[in-house]
Amino acid sequence: MVIPEGVEEIKNYAFYNCTSIKNITMPKSLKSIGMDVFYGCNSIDSVYITDLAAWCNIDFNDEDSNPMVYSDLYINGVLATDIVIPDGVEEIKKYSFKSCESITSVTIPDSVKTIGNYAFSYCKALAELKIGKNITSIGSNAFYNDKILKVYITNLAGWCGIDFKNDYANPLGFAENFYINGEDVTDIVIPDGVEEIKQYAFYKFDEMTTLKLSDTVKKIGLYAFFLVSPLKKWI
Repeated sequence: MVIPEGVEEIKNYAFYNCTSIKNITMPKSLKSIGMDVFYGCNSIDSVYITDLAAWCNIDFNDEDSNPMVYSDLYINGVLATDIVIPDGVEEIKKYSFKSCESITSVTIPDSVKTIGNYAFSYCKALAELKIGKNITSIGSNAFYNDKILKVYITNLAGWCGIDFKNDYANPLGFAENFYINGEDVTDIVIPDGVEEIKQYAFYKFDEMTTLKLSDTVKKIGLYAFFLVSPLKKWI
């Protein structure tokens, strides 16, 4: 199935339970997809797009608005394994890559400020995640996965200020390694100038052994260090 270029909206239930669809090509003109559009379309195994930035900006009504929940993603005909969000994208909307099993790594540029609910949840092969320094909000269950091997950031102060909407918004809860400016860290030193560590900031970060707070910290959010079981020293 090829959705024609120029289509901006697919209405509710448009392809509901259409089990004959195996491959689908989505136009870059799409802006919104309604409720349960692809519900039950479990024969889809390939979704083809040409514009990754446009895809990040689609308003998916629910998880069954996105045909990718059953399939792999192809960008310009190539299987998408290493996803690099284009610079200039400011928001990755909810459900954008939910359940995409082909993705092994994701790079999110500094231009991105918000990540929506379930955006990268159930991406079973996701092993590496690089997050830009200007993220301010990550939606509920955005990174709900069995395991993400490596999480990379460049700005620890910025990380402390992210509004994680729930525990599964934070990929550290599933990470085996946390890299700051390329260095695998287990000793966390909160930078001077940080006044608040937001909720869930280091939730279930099992690799942390030492934590040093700066004198500027005035507030620590709900569950910020919950289930950090190896923590041996708090300075």
